[in-house]
Amino acid sequence: MAWFDNIRLRYKLLINFLLTGGILLLALLFSLIQIDAVGEKTDTIASNALPSMQIVGEISQARLRYRVRSLEYLLPGTPEEKAKLEQSLNKLALEVEASFAKYEPLIISEKERQVYTDAVTASQRYREVVNEAIALHKAGNEEGAQQLRRTKWVQAANNLRDQTDRLANINREIADHAANDVRNGVSGAINGGWLALGCGVTLALLMGW
Repeated sequence: MAWFDNIRLRYKLLINFLLTGGILLLALLFSLIQIDAVGEKTDTIASNALPSMQIVGEISQARLRYRVRSLEYLLPGTPEEKAKLEQSLNKLALEVEASFAKYEPLIISEKERQVYTDAVTASQRYREVVNEAIALHKAGNEEGAQQLRRTKWVQAANNLRDQTDRLANINREIADHAANDVRNGVSGAINGGWLALGCGVTLALLMGW
């Protein structure tokens, strides 16, 4: 570095400033990019994964209440009790439909849309089977209603449960991946800052040697 020793002090300081400043500027840009990425992933968790999981919870609760009410309907009871149970079933079915409608705008991938479609189809099928059993019960065909409950009813109910669980799982995966990206982004920004600081200090010492 004889050439460097032969130049004026003013130019040495200028070169030192430009090099260290350039390194720090690059580090700042890198950190800003990482922070921006962290912001996007945090937004994914806050505005997508968490609301989606909350809605799936609402669907699961309404589904369980619907299942209990539908089983109660097939038990002995007065016409007034049956009418109240039927109203409750209709109300719960509408709650499930409303929850699915709230969920749809939050879908962010084709995989999630397919799982969502399967869950909606399973919900519709379950309601159809329950209505079929209720119709048999009203017609006095108690044996037919109970036979349906032991076969298609159980299958449809379990399928809806499984599809709802798939929705919950896919949102947990989205949240987990986003959280992991946030951790990596923060770690990268911190490490990049320390690396730039170390390079700047080292370069300053070499220039002043």
